[in-house]
Amino acid sequence: MKKIKIMAMLLMGLGLFTACETDRDDNPVLLSPDSFELFAPELSGVAIDLANSQEIVLKAKERPNYGAPVQVTMGAQIALKENASEEEIRQLEPTTTDITYNVTAAEVNKAILEMEGVETAEDFVEGERDLYVRLTAQLADDLEGANKIYSNWQKLKVVPFFQAMVADEPLYWWLIGGCIGDGSWGNSANEAGYKACFPLPLMKEYEYASDGTGHIAITLFVPEGGIFKMIQTLGDWNVQVGMNDGEFAYNDGGSGNIVPTDGEGFYRLEFDTKEGQVVSYEKVDAPASTYSTVSVIGLGGDWETDIDMTPAAGAGLNNHMWTAIIKVDESTVFKMRADHAWDINWGYGAFEGEVNTSGFAVNNGQNIGIEAGKWAIYLDDITGFFRVVAVE
Repeated sequence: MKKIKIMAMLLMGLGLFTACETDRDDNPVLLSPDSFELFAPELSGVAIDLANSQEIVLKAKERPNYGAPVQVTMGAQIALKENASEEEIRQLEPTTTDITYNVTAAEVNKAILEMEGVETAEDFVEGERDLYVRLTAQLADDLEGANKIYSNWQKLKVVPFFQAMVADEPLYWWLIGGCIGDGSWGNSANEAGYKACFPLPLMKEYEYASDGTGHIAITLFVPEGGIFKMIQTLGDWNVQVGMNDGEFAYNDGGSGNIVPTDGEGFYRLEFDTKEGQVVSYEKVDAPASTYSTVSVIGLGGDWETDIDMTPAAGAGLNNHMWTAIIKVDESTVFKMRADHAWDINWGYGAFEGEVNTSGFAVNNGQNIGIEAGKWAIYLDDITGFFRVVAVE
């Protein structure tokens, strides 16, 4: 496999904030660079066969000098023509804080096909293309990229290949807090963490973007004094949503907790994973049906023994978020049912025993297949949304 290396040297603009006589080593002046330079690729003029290449490496000579020990996030952009408009430029997903930026050839290929609107093999036009690349840099805490700086464009020759455009799995977020899961705030990527959190459900009949972003929503009971936050990745506080003075705060490590804004009751929370914004958080009427227990049943062919799922802390009879940690030694099937009876039971799938890790289960649906392993099973009994997650 080939590895294509593109060398970039960062030449920082001086653009200094005004210095004063009191500047010292412990009071550095923050520099404000406005551009940097990307050298021409070593393989300039040679068409890069993306199907037989492993990765493209963009390497900067050094980090931008901001005059202080700040963290800088490096990224890259591509375009299919010179002088492309902002709408015709694609920001690649990977970012790094290192001076070496790596992106797989397959990801570049996928971006090219998406930019050309290729959906089927018939849409694809074979042959080499011009591809324009440039680097980006911004302070790590500049989440919106307000002060992002760019290198000059360089032209590459690439030969893309057709690949089926399979959409990524929807991007999930998690709820965590004193009224979520077991109420422990145990944000860890292990069994304790899965007991402490609850996944924000997908929305029915909603079309998610190819990168998995879109809207997710839940109706949950928030008791008086109930508090929680949202996190993107279990075991990580780096990307989160909290609340400051009644306003939602994205990725602010110092933000407060989300609280009931109109007293104890049911709230519907809708979140846009693409924009990182809470779309709505408002009090709603209580759901029509509640259940004393919800259980998992059928594991290993045992349709007599219920494994009771755990309700959210502090919700009592108002709970609609259920969690169970199970371990199975071989492939089997299961369903979930309410109050240890078959009047209300949740199943899912196109056929008996189909393995699915998420979906909207329905009453009297198919038995759900599950492979051997240790799993966290979640159910939102209002919408029927369930999710099955492997537990480490």
